[in-house]
Amino acid sequence: MLPKNANKVFKGIMFDVYHWKQKQFDGSYKTFEAVKRKPSALIIATVRDKLMLMKEEQPFAGKFIGLAGGIVDEKNPKKGALRELLEETGMKPEKLEFWKTDSFSKKVQWKTHYFIAKNCKKVAEQNLDMGGEKITPFLVTFEQFVDIVEKEDFRDRDFSNYIFRLKQNPKQLSKFKKFIFKIEKNGK
Repeated sequence: MLPKNANKVFKGIMFDVYHWKQKQFDGSYKTFEAVKRKPSALIIATVRDKLMLMKEEQPFAGKFIGLAGGIVDEKNPKKGALRELLEETGMKPEKLEFWKTDSFSKKVQWKTHYFIAKNCKKVAEQNLDMGGEKITPFLVTFEQFVDIVEKEDFRDRDFSNYIFRLKQNPKQLSKFKKFIFKIEKNGK
């Protein structure tokens, strides 16, 4: 959380920079700085008994594997997650379930909202950002998903770390798998 006396000194496309004066232990003052990034959503998407990952390439980021997702409006991250999933895959889920929100450190403030998109179906063609990304969705089993998420070219390191910790306790990993694939009896 930014202090109340923080002033926005730069408004960027994705990042805003804030400065504030803070009193030191010796009584002097020092200017501090933090960066606030627009929030994003990442989507763990299922298609029947498989999970969807993205082979991506972007001019600045190079080639990597990741979850579907992108920048969203803080006021309605669920709507943004649905939009990103549709743009990147051409799919809509039977149900989009909020899972959790992660936040980065005090100096780089960035919220990532995670959603589980259950039982996705193809409803349209991909509609990618204007030449700035190449995305190829592909399906994997849960076991393949866990292995891929831990590889060096997987982009979402916080999620990778989460899966690594779950692997230390097979019961927790199994519980996560059931959570991802669970569909309520009424289909929602």
